[in-house]
Amino acid sequence: MDWQRWAHAANCPRPDVGTAVAGDLDGDGTDEVAVPLTCPGDGASSVAVYAGDAAAPRALGDALPREEQARVQGVQFRDAHLVVGAFTWPSSDHSGEPDTAVTTRWVVREGRLVRTDRWEDPAHLLEVDEEH
Repeated sequence: MDWQRWAHAANCPRPDVGTAVAGDLDGDGTDEVAVPLTCPGDGASSVAVYAGDAAAPRALGDALPREEQARVQGVQFRDAHLVVGAFTWPSSDHSGEPDTAVTTRWVVREGRLVRTDRWEDPAHLLEVDEEH
Protein backbone atom coordinates (compact mmCIF):
# COMPACT_ATOMS: atom_id res chain seq x y z
CA MET A 1 0.00 0.00 0.00
CA ASP A 2 1.13 3.56 -0.66
CA TRP A 3 1.24 4.94 2.87
CA GLN A 4 2.34 8.35 1.56
CA ARG A 5 -1.29 9.40 1.08
CA TRP A 6 -2.23 8.35 4.64
CA ALA A 7 0.80 9.90 6.31
CA HIS A 8 -1.05 12.88 7.75
CA ALA A 9 -0.26 11.83 11.33
CA ALA A 10 3.33 12.98 10.81
CA ASN A 11 2.24 16.62 10.54
CA CYS A 12 4.65 16.90 7.64
CA PRO A 13 3.70 17.64 4.01
CA ARG A 14 5.66 14.81 2.31
CA PRO A 15 7.28 12.49 4.84
CA ASP A 16 9.69 9.75 3.90
CA VAL A 17 7.81 6.53 4.59
CA GLY A 18 9.63 3.60 6.20
CA THR A 19 8.71 -0.07 6.16
CA ALA A 20 5.24 -0.67 7.60
CA VAL A 21 4.84 -3.48 10.16
CA ALA A 22 1.63 -5.21 11.19
CA GLY A 23 0.36 -6.96 14.30
CA ASP A 24 -2.76 -7.35 16.42
CA LEU A 25 -2.71 -4.74 19.20
CA ASP A 26 -6.23 -5.17 20.53
CA GLY A 27 -6.75 -8.94 20.37
CA ASP A 28 -9.57 -8.81 17.82
CA GLY A 29 -7.77 -11.02 15.29
CA THR A 30 -7.21 -8.14 12.85
CA ASP A 31 -3.82 -6.53 12.42
CA GLU A 32 -3.10 -2.89 13.02
CA VAL A 33 -0.33 -1.28 10.95
CA ALA A 34 2.52 0.93 12.21
CA VAL A 35 4.19 3.18 9.62
CA PRO A 36 7.49 4.94 10.45
CA LEU A 37 7.63 8.45 8.95
CA THR A 38 10.48 10.94 8.77
CA CYS A 39 10.07 14.59 7.88
CA PRO A 40 12.70 15.79 5.39
CA GLY A 41 14.57 18.80 6.63
CA ASP A 42 14.39 18.47 10.40
CA GLY A 43 14.73 14.66 10.41
CA ALA A 44 12.12 14.24 13.14
CA SER A 45 10.30 10.93 13.01
CA SER A 46 6.88 9.70 13.94
CA VAL A 47 5.13 6.33 13.85
CA ALA A 48 1.56 6.52 12.57
CA VAL A 49 -0.66 3.60 13.63
CA TYR A 50 -3.71 2.57 11.61
CA ALA A 51 -6.60 0.09 11.87
CA GLY A 52 -8.97 -1.10 9.18
CA ASP A 53 -8.20 -2.33 5.70
CA ALA A 54 -5.94 -0.91 3.01
CA ALA A 55 -8.88 0.75 1.23
CA ALA A 56 -9.91 2.82 4.26
CA PRO A 57 -7.38 2.87 7.08
CA ARG A 58 -8.42 4.64 10.28
CA ALA A 59 -5.73 6.58 12.19
CA LEU A 60 -5.40 5.36 15.79
CA GLY A 61 -2.61 7.68 16.86
CA ASP A 62 1.11 8.35 16.75
CA ALA A 63 3.47 6.04 18.64
CA LEU A 64 6.28 8.60 18.40
CA PRO A 65 4.88 12.13 18.40
CA ARG A 66 7.01 14.60 16.40
CA GLU A 67 7.03 16.87 19.45
CA GLU A 68 9.55 14.46 20.95
CA GLN A 69 12.00 15.39 18.18
CA ALA A 70 13.25 11.83 17.93
CA ARG A 71 14.62 9.56 15.21
CA VAL A 72 13.07 6.10 14.89
CA GLN A 73 15.54 3.24 15.31
CA GLY A 74 13.13 0.32 15.25
CA VAL A 75 9.45 -0.58 15.15
CA GLN A 76 8.18 -4.09 15.88
CA PHE A 77 5.25 -6.01 17.29
CA ARG A 78 6.11 -8.14 20.31
CA ASP A 79 3.78 -9.91 22.78
CA ALA A 80 0.65 -8.04 21.55
CA HIS A 81 2.43 -4.68 21.93
CA LEU A 82 3.92 -2.25 19.45
CA VAL A 83 7.50 -1.49 20.53
CA VAL A 84 9.19 1.69 19.24
CA GLY A 85 12.85 2.51 19.78
CA ALA A 86 14.16 6.00 19.05
CA PHE A 87 17.01 8.41 19.73
CA THR A 88 16.48 11.95 20.99
CA TRP A 89 18.83 14.93 20.87
CA PRO A 90 19.74 17.49 23.52
CA SER A 91 18.53 20.28 21.17
CA SER A 92 15.56 20.62 18.81
CA ASP A 93 17.80 21.27 15.78
CA HIS A 94 19.36 17.78 16.11
CA SER A 95 22.86 19.22 16.37
CA GLY A 96 25.42 16.94 17.93
CA GLU A 97 24.93 13.30 18.74
CA PRO A 98 21.69 11.88 20.17
CA ASP A 99 21.96 11.66 23.94
CA THR A 100 18.96 9.54 24.92
CA ALA A 101 17.57 6.22 23.72
CA VAL A 102 13.80 6.00 24.28
CA THR A 103 11.77 2.78 24.10
CA THR A 104 7.98 2.83 24.31
CA ARG A 105 5.33 0.08 24.27
CA TRP A 106 1.80 0.58 22.94
CA VAL A 107 -1.54 -1.25 22.74
CA VAL A 108 -4.98 -0.36 21.39
CA ARG A 109 -7.77 -0.01 23.95
CA GLU A 110 -11.31 1.06 23.08
CA GLY A 111 -10.16 2.09 19.61
CA ARG A 112 -7.34 4.33 20.84
CA LEU A 113 -3.57 3.92 20.83
CA VAL A 114 -2.37 3.83 24.45
CA ARG A 115 1.23 3.91 25.70
CA THR A 116 1.80 1.27 28.38
CA ASP A 117 5.52 1.78 29.10
CA ARG A 118 8.40 4.18 28.43
CA TRP A 119 12.09 3.70 29.20
CA GLU A 120 15.01 6.06 28.72
CA ASP A 121 18.69 5.16 28.65
CA PRO A 122 21.81 7.04 27.64
CA ALA A 123 22.10 6.73 23.84
CA HIS A 124 25.60 5.27 23.99
CA LEU A 125 24.25 2.18 25.78
CA LEU A 126 21.91 1.34 22.88
CA GLU A 127 24.65 1.97 20.33
CA VAL A 128 26.96 -0.48 22.14
CA ASP A 129 24.18 -3.10 22.23
CA GLU A 130 23.62 -2.73 18.47
CA GLU A 131 27.30 -3.37 17.74
CA HIS A 132 27.47 -6.63 19.70
